[in-house]
Formats: sequence, structure tokens, C-alpha cells
Amino acid sequence: LVSSYFRDPANRGALIKSPVDLVIGTLRLLNFAAPSPKQVSVDQRRMGLDLFDPPDVNGWKGGTEWITTTSTLFRRQFLLSVIRSAKPQSTKRPYGMADTEALRAIAENSPEELRKLILATAPVMARSMKGRGLALIEKLLLDPVYQLK
Repeated sequence: LVSSYFRDPANRGALIKSPVDLVIGTLRLLNFAAPSPKQVSVDQRRMGLDLFDPPDVNGWKGGTEWITTTSTLFRRQFLLSVIRSAKPQSTKRPYGMADTEALRAIAENSPEELRKLILATAPVMARSMKGRGLALIEKLLLDPVYQLK
């Protein structure tokens, strides 16, 4: 932890988030209260990770193995579903209630700080990063860089 390599900015965005990182991290980021464990498990399984059933004794390979034609679609569907669930007017909430008030305040007051909080590196879709509040949070979560850690 004290090594200079540990905090080196060049090492940010070098790994692909596993389904656990993506699902749990996103739900925690958006401050979802008590998401359904069954829904979380189903989403992770669709992305290629059945939490209590590793492919062999070595576990999952990780890295680029998390990105396939199928898993990429499920990753995006998960993020879209979470974003819809986080919107105040939403009636369908498969993940429970989100409390995005703190993130929306950061988005309103300091969009650049929000970008640094959510993304590991500069966004790929930088030109579209306009807007405030939940609209900006949505754009950051759907940027391909959000898949990296």
C-alpha cells in the first residue's frame, strides 16, 4: 500500500471490472437500499460469474474474459436498468430504492469531481458529457470507461 506504483495514475483504468465489481459497485455508488440478493445474483450470472460456482479450482480468469459479445450486452442492460430504477419517477425498481441525492449535488456543483469519482480515466464519450444531475450520472455510467477500474 505504500508503494508508489499502488497510487500511480498510469495504473488506473488498467483492469476490467468483474461482474461483482460492476454490480455491487454500481449499487453502492447509487446508494441502493437493500437490493434483492436474487436479482444481484441473476445479473452477475448473466455477465458470466456465478458467485458460488467457479469454473474450476483456480476460479475465474478475469481480465478480458469478462468482455464477450454476450456479457457486454448484459452489462449495458444492467446499467440501463439501474439508471431507470434510480430515477424518482420510476415505478419499476428491481433493485429497490436509490438515494442519489449526494451524487446529484456533486453533479450540480462540480461535474469534474463527479467524473473523477465515477470514472477511472477520462471518458471515451467526452463530447457527450454535458448536463447536470442524474442526466450526467447516467452518461458517466454508460461511458465504456466505467467498465474499467
